[in-house]
Amino acid sequence: MESNFWRYYRIVFAQRWWILALMAIAGAIILLGTVVQGQKKSFEAVALIEPQTEELRSLLPVDEKSASQESRVNNIDRISDLIQLLRSSNDLYLRTAKILRLNEEERSREIERILLRNGYFASVFSDIDSQAEQRVADKKILPAEEAEWKQKAREEARKQIVASFATSKDEQGPFASGGVTLSDDAIADVIRTKMRFETVNGPLSSDSAPQIVNQIRITATFERAAEAELYVNCLCIAFLDFYSTKSVGMLNAKIAQIEEKREKARKERDKARAELVAFQKEKGIALTEGQQLILGNLIRMEQSRDQLLQTLSQAEARIVTLEKTLSETPTTIRTVLTANENPTVALLERKYLDAKSQFDQVKNSNYDTGNPIYQQAEKNYNDALNDWNAEKKKVFATTVPNPNRGGVEQQLNAAKVERNGLRNQLNELESQIAQQQARVAVLPAAQAELADLRQKAASAEKLYNSLVEETNRYQNIYIGQSRAGAMSIVSQAYVSPTNDNSVSKRAQLMMYGMLLALVFGVALVIGLDALDNTIQTTNDVEELMGLPVLGIIPAQLPDPARASRITYLDPLSPIAESYRLMRTDLLFSIEEKELKGDKIRSIMVATGKPGQGATTTISNLAIALAQIGKKVILIDADLRYPKLHNVFGISNKVGLSSLLEASASVDSAVHITEIPNLSVIPAGPVSLYPAEILSSAQMKVVRHELEKRADFVLFDTPSAIVFSDAAILASQLDAVLMVVRANNIPRGAEDFVRRMLDKAKANVLGVVLNAVPSEKVDSVHYHQNYYPAILRMKNGYGPPPLPSPHANGNGSHPIGLNGTGASPLSLPGVPPQETGLTTDSDDTVPIFPKKSGDATAVQQRTQPAPSVVGAPGASGDSREIPAMVDRYAQSVDAKRPSLLKQIPWKTVGVVLIAGVVIAGLVLMLAGGTSVR
Repeated sequence: MESNFWRYYRIVFAQRWWILALMAIAGAIILLGTVVQGQKKSFEAVALIEPQTEELRSLLPVDEKSASQESRVNNIDRISDLIQLLRSSNDLYLRTAKILRLNEEERSREIERILLRNGYFASVFSDIDSQAEQRVADKKILPAEEAEWKQKAREEARKQIVASFATSKDEQGPFASGGVTLSDDAIADVIRTKMRFETVNGPLSSDSAPQIVNQIRITATFERAAEAELYVNCLCIAFLDFYSTKSVGMLNAKIAQIEEKREKARKERDKARAELVAFQKEKGIALTEGQQLILGNLIRMEQSRDQLLQTLSQAEARIVTLEKTLSETPTTIRTVLTANENPTVALLERKYLDAKSQFDQVKNSNYDTGNPIYQQAEKNYNDALNDWNAEKKKVFATTVPNPNRGGVEQQLNAAKVERNGLRNQLNELESQIAQQQARVAVLPAAQAELADLRQKAASAEKLYNSLVEETNRYQNIYIGQSRAGAMSIVSQAYVSPTNDNSVSKRAQLMMYGMLLALVFGVALVIGLDALDNTIQTTNDVEELMGLPVLGIIPAQLPDPARASRITYLDPLSPIAESYRLMRTDLLFSIEEKELKGDKIRSIMVATGKPGQGATTTISNLAIALAQIGKKVILIDADLRYPKLHNVFGISNKVGLSSLLEASASVDSAVHITEIPNLSVIPAGPVSLYPAEILSSAQMKVVRHELEKRADFVLFDTPSAIVFSDAAILASQLDAVLMVVRANNIPRGAEDFVRRMLDKAKANVLGVVLNAVPSEKVDSVHYHQNYYPAILRMKNGYGPPPLPSPHANGNGSHPIGLNGTGASPLSLPGVPPQETGLTTDSDDTVPIFPKKSGDATAVQQRTQPAPSVVGAPGASGDSREIPAMVDRYAQSVDAKRPSLLKQIPWKTVGVVLIAGVVIAGLVLMLAGGTSVR
């Protein structure tokens, strides 16, 4: 787990600039978005509505309530039900859309109809009537003109009110005079997203106990003032009509239900009366005056009992309501008192009076104003006065008992006393009824039955009368609603400019956006790394190949001509040091093998795919081994695509193919290089059957002869996945070294080559991971602490002017198939004659550069090479080093790609798109950008 953490840390640290760029882009876009949003004008429209009569309020819920719930009036629940209705009723939104889509003339007629139906003009007409009477009293108009004046005033007032609801204008002119062009569903979406419905709190409200006023605030924010005003006004009108229709329907249903019960009670009453009359006629008996008195008392008592039961039920419901109100009412409230009631003010006042008395005593004495006692007394007086005045200016608030709670407690206690009294009365009445029923029970059977029939008829009559009263009550409510309306618009839409909330929260939004970008960037980097199946690290190589990693070679310098001999041409570079580290690890592996009895003298490099850098790797390994005194012979066994003769500037006329075909001697094929202890055998003329000659018996003879002459014989081979040459050589040589290029996606070639080498019973020592990005190689990272580039150049340890023959990257050389290759290429900016290398037609190959003032132009390959001092291969005159460094720097700059080509534009695009998406998401969630 710990290793994964540090691995992820390195991944994120390597991509830190892209993550920071993503954070910066997201923050900049959020900043720009909030600034642009803050420059936009927005307007807020506010209106207040209020439900009417108490009887109608009990009918608000759609579902049928029980009697106790119906009798209980709870302000918070009632307003909450209305707000929920405003927030969720799609029918209400469609009614609003219908009004908005009308043109001004049709909209005015519709609004006037709704207002008239709900009695909205009643109070206005009443004021006009009062004004008319006053004008007549003031003799401004004649009594005969009063009716006409009232008619005109009413008409004018009605037009103004309707126009204030139906039309809307602002500085940009009228809004939607021809009707809103949005669809009904679009208008409903606008209402849902832009309008807010809130309760109106009273003056004694607190966070724990809100005092809800019987009003609802409707608020909407739009870019245009006229749009906000029209939308809010039309919603209020639609709700007025919607709620009125809803209330009328509920009232009609309630009245119909009561009338049905009343009709049933009437039938029961008539039936009871008929039974009583028929019984009296049939039996021909009548009750005595005393019996009638007993029966009358019993009937009255039962009626009184029913009334007591109803009153007791109302009292208990009232107690439940008061207990809930008491539990919701806080015990104490915070109130503002006067300064005189502040005990701190009284204390400071006494302190001030004491200081004033002392100061007066000092002034009345003989002390001078410069005396310390006088100054101290004056200071104490001024300080006390200032403290006293400052405290008096402060607002003094304290916690006091809630006066409302005391009133509720008194009402609750009175209700409980009333309930207990009703219970006592009911118990006493039940006892009296029982006594009367006992007296009736002793009557003769006929008389008792007559008494029962009379009692039944009286009860039916009472039930019928109560239902008649209830019907009349609800009919009066219906009449009152038709006059005053079920819902009242307390105030029309009032529009005022406002600022977007996102502007005030700019810093907070930027912080959220940048934090989201950081999390997203880290997750993206780690996620892409998890999905990345390219070869990046030694763990990837070992997991893929099942072999140890013997070396990690960083990417080469921008100058490809130096790649294959960088260990010799720039020995102090981190790349050269990487090859020396590989050499050391290889020698340790060979020593370990030799301890087990395996003798390793011949080594080849194998690659799964072309372009892995095998030639560059084997060339630099040969140089590194030669530099520690090992005698090395480097053989170009790539008979199909030879390269080493170009790398070391030697002739390719005689080489390995010549030796295998027995057309030349070993001495004629071996070319001594300018590097001590290193000789090279080129591929030689191209053969038509390279695989066959490599697997011939002559190959074993040549190998044994070369192993006698050198400590190590190194072979460069073609791709093992393309040709069988590598597998043939692997079965004959002592060891194999595989080369894998980093940042490549495995296609199975590596595993195939590994299994092929196992079948050939090859001794695979390990793998070299080539072309690893420099920032991922620790040796490169810490190398600069020891050998900064500028310090090397100042001390004369820069790269020499000697260029290598043309090489491309890590070992790919564009040469012809005839094996001769092109002539060596010089570095850019360096004339060919200064390189000191040519391709001769004979076997005489120059191995050292020309020296200034030396009569000998070249030295033959049989001449021993000079010892390496300072920079290998450099001129003996150290004064030429600055010129060498300049030419080398020019060659590097010439090969360096332009800045635009170095930028990963795909990554730039991903970062830009991700930054825009994150910023847009934050702005939308914060409400900074809303659908207009």
